[in-house]
Amino acid sequence: MTDPIEAHGGHDFVVQPRALERVFDFQIFAAPLARALADALPTRPGQAIRNNAGEPRAMHVAPGLWLVPDPEPDLLALLQSAVAEAGGMLTDVSGKWRGLDVTGPGATSVLRAAVAVESVLADRDCGALILLDYPCILIRQAGGFSVWVVSTYADAFEELLAGNSGRNSGS
Repeated sequence: MTDPIEAHGGHDFVVQPRALERVFDFQIFAAPLARALADALPTRPGQAIRNNAGEPRAMHVAPGLWLVPDPEPDLLALLQSAVAEAGGMLTDVSGKWRGLDVTGPGATSVLRAAVAVESVLADRDCGALILLDYPCILIRQAGGFSVWVVSTYADAFEELLAGNSGRNSGS
C-alpha cells in the first residue's frame, strides 16, 4: 500500500509509509565502543538518537546492532571508519525494512491490540519485537510511533492495520 490508511469507527489513527533513501544495519563486536562511536550512537539496546528534525538517526536494537535510517554523511563516514578499524559490519539493508508512521490519538490502541506498547517501551526508545505476527522495530515518535517492518511482511501488516480500523483493505 502506498496511500495513508485513515482509520474509522473509534480508532483514530493514520498509517503513512516513510520515504527513505537508504537504511543500514551496523554491527560491531568490540566493547566498549570507541569514543567517537559512543558519542554518535546510542550506547545501550533500546536507546535511539534523533537528528535535528526529530527523525531517528540510529536505533540500538540489540547488543552490538544498530538500525541506521538515512544516515547523514558524517555518521555514514564514521561507521565506515569503524568497520575498517574495529572489524564491524555495515550492511545496506534498504530493501529489508519498510518504515511506517502510525500516528494519531488511536495509534497506541491499534498497536496495543497486539502488544503491550507501554511495557515494551517503558524504559526504552525502541524495541525489536513481533507485532501482529510481523518482525519489526517499534520506536516512539511525535504523535505516535514508527514501525519498521521487514519488507516482505509490510503489505500484510498495513492490510491488518486497515482491517483493525474498520475499513476493508479493498476499499
